[in-house]
Amino acid sequence: MIIVVILFTSVMGICTSVAQAQSNLSDNVDLIWEADTYVPTNFQEVKPLITASSRVRVVAIPNVFGQGSKVSSNNLLFEWTYNGRRLPDHSGYGQDVLSIPSANNRDRINITIKNRSGEVVASDYIVLPQSSVKLNIYGVNPLLGLHKRVLGDRVTSDNTSIELIAIPFYVPKDLHNITWRVGEYVAHGENVVILDDQKELQVVAMFNDLILGDYSNKILVQFK
Repeated sequence: MIIVVILFTSVMGICTSVAQAQSNLSDNVDLIWEADTYVPTNFQEVKPLITASSRVRVVAIPNVFGQGSKVSSNNLLFEWTYNGRRLPDHSGYGQDVLSIPSANNRDRINITIKNRSGEVVASDYIVLPQSSVKLNIYGVNPLLGLHKRVLGDRVTSDNTSIELIAIPFYVPKDLHNITWRVGEYVAHGENVVILDDQKELQVVAMFNDLILGDYSNKILVQFK
């Protein structure tokens, strides 16, 4: 008799799927995904998420036993499938890592693991969740540094000047260039803008990418 038990959990950018689908219930495989997207180093509590065309690394961790000991990945044949399409170039003995670009929302990755005799010892699949890029604007205190609270669409300053920083999340790691528009003034390639007391200003931070498209965030800055 074959018994199938599936456990699925997802926490902050890491997804683990465990399947036991053999008569030997000790044999299973864990699938973990990691997104290769940008998160600032001072936001270590934020996990990189998958966005359009970002690269995703899927790791298969087999728990397969033979003759009382765990079988090495080098002695197991990994067969990967991506959205129903076989990936022979990424499959083979010891090929326990798959690195691919995310094509669609909820891409499906399947793994089948065989032993040296050609018997299937474990198999499972994982569905990759796709998120959206964020462009957040924060305030910067000259003494205390960055405030990690995202500013809303309106901010009021008690001082004669205010420093703002725009930070993108979940974009490709080489895409950090921000353009600021403050009234008629435009600043390219700067994440930080400093505004002096001018009663009221509309500030727009934006970036453009051929694949991701245009992203912007704007706030109204008022001085008392």
